[in-house]
Amino acid sequence: MGEESLPGHVCPFCRTDCSPIAAGPPCRHYFLTDGENGWRFSGAAREAHDAAHGKSPALFRDLLYHDPDCREHLRLRRSDYEDSLEMYVYSEEAPRTAAAFRAAIARAE
Repeated sequence: MGEESLPGHVCPFCRTDCSPIAAGPPCRHYFLTDGENGWRFSGAAREAHDAAHGKSPALFRDLLYHDPDCREHLRLRRSDYEDSLEMYVYSEEAPRTAAAFRAAIARAE
């Protein structure tokens, strides 16, 4: 089964179910979920979000979706549900992703 055929809540790296109703916790690649019902974070993503939010409420989302350094090691995967859409984000290199967010947040005015 190729990555493109996996549901968004399944990690493209290790095939772990990272949905909130999964039997176990999210895998080490899980970074966050951005959905119509709000955010769900890993520890590294929570720290980056909180630091960015202190500068501007929209900064974290802007970096996540538009900054090439922050996106370098991320995989974004959609999950469509009956009444909502969620974007699951996985990091191949969590420490490097966290460092990229810290640097981008420091550069932001």
